[in-house]
Amino acid sequence: AMWLVLAVVVDFCSMAVDAYAMEIVTTADLGGLVATFNVLQAVVRTAGFCLELPLLITTQAAVAIVGVTAMLILDPPESITSVEVLVLCWSALGIFSTLLLFNFAASVNIKVSRLPALLAAVN
Repeated sequence: AMWLVLAVVVDFCSMAVDAYAMEIVTTADLGGLVATFNVLQAVVRTAGFCLELPLLITTQAAVAIVGVTAMLILDPPESITSVEVLVLCWSALGIFSTLLLFNFAASVNIKVSRLPALLAAVN
């Protein structure tokens, strides 16, 4: 559930940045774009501060999952039970979802870093 909330916040920031970039490209009056950019930057910064601790917890959980998975792979029991297979599947899902979340956050970071250049190019 925590991963889903984090993904929704990151997706909201991504959509806000995309909408602002579209506004830069389609508007004829550049007067209010700088003020709007300041508001957008404040919203994204606040979201980043709110996501910092949950992302840290998610990362620590992923590291623990990697440890459990490594233990099961490197020191396999004599017979693999269905519980161990389930643990490995959930481990893979947890690691994949954490990497996907970091990818989403990195894409928002790249989009935000390109906005000032886009605004300067239109101006």
